[in-house]
Amino acid sequence: VLETDPAVGRILDGEPGEAPDEARTAPVVTAPAAGDEPAPLPRARWLRVELPADIEDLKAAAPDEARRWQQHLRRVFGNRLDDPGIVGLDRDAAGRWFYLVDTARPD
Repeated sequence: VLETDPAVGRILDGEPGEAPDEARTAPVVTAPAAGDEPAPLPRARWLRVELPADIEDLKAAAPDEARRWQQHLRRVFGNRLDDPGIVGLDRDAAGRWFYLVDTARPD
């Protein structure tokens, strides 16, 4: 049985996580479309970094798209993978998932 972190379980049940309102309305950073160059990251205190709905399914069904998402997340987080400033997860009304990232957290 796969155990889910209680905070993630609450988000999956539709309960908001612990993050300020400004994080939930922050600019969205998403993977570029095939063939497009990545857009510069917005200069904002908070970012909502979009995640693919299910990366494992995406790897099986569309490996090139999965690779594009992985490259996107590496570009966004760069060398901050030990402490990327992620303070929570959020899901919008359309069902898209986001990391809520505090860009002011020190590297």
